[in-house]
Amino acid sequence: MKWGIPPQKYWSRAFTKLAPQADRRHATYFGTDRGTRSIRYAINRLRRSVTLRARCAQLSFSIPYDQARAMSCADSIRIEVPRVGEVVGKIVSIERQIQRKGRSIANIRIASTNGDGTAAPAPGEEQEQTGDLAYGATFPRLYEPVNALALDGMGPFANFVENDAAAQEAFARDASSAGLDPIAAIGKNPTRLTIAFPSLREEDLLTRRITVRTEALRLPKQIKFLEEA
Repeated sequence: MKWGIPPQKYWSRAFTKLAPQADRRHATYFGTDRGTRSIRYAINRLRRSVTLRARCAQLSFSIPYDQARAMSCADSIRIEVPRVGEVVGKIVSIERQIQRKGRSIANIRIASTNGDGTAAPAPGEEQEQTGDLAYGATFPRLYEPVNALALDGMGPFANFVENDAAAQEAFARDASSAGLDPIAAIGKNPTRLTIAFPSLREEDLLTRRITVRTEALRLPKQIKFLEEA
């Protein structure tokens, strides 16, 4: 930018926008490191929902309340029954019950998953891993309702002038010949510049449909019965 006489340059641009995508038309969130973390967060939320639904077996038992004071619903415990087997489960409820003689007992209920206990597979080619889940993502082409990259070079399909200088001169001459005010005749027929561009499709933001596929979740085997002799 210049100022004064003679003109002197008093400022200049130091740098351009240093964003990951300097051009908004190329913007893509899920292609960045932060977007990858968002995808992994969504996968782990899905894993949590599947794990909760997989706890299909429930077991209830009672113990003296003093032995359950350190327990909470954030704990997972293992119960072993001689000659039967063992069960590992997540505590889902703790209920205190006071009997008639004043004795307190705790009713514990746990939920367990009866999976196959196999180890999670290692990520294959073009796969990534979050926790014990392997997943693959596809990033197709950005869907553009309008060819945004071509807007800068797009010209109008109509560009013409109505009532130019020659036409207004004719209006003024005709009005003067008829005894009318030529200036008023020019005012009633002003010069118009008509510019028309191709209409743009009115749609929402640019979209990009990303597909994420995960391997089947391996569930632990938390119910183990002993074989009958």
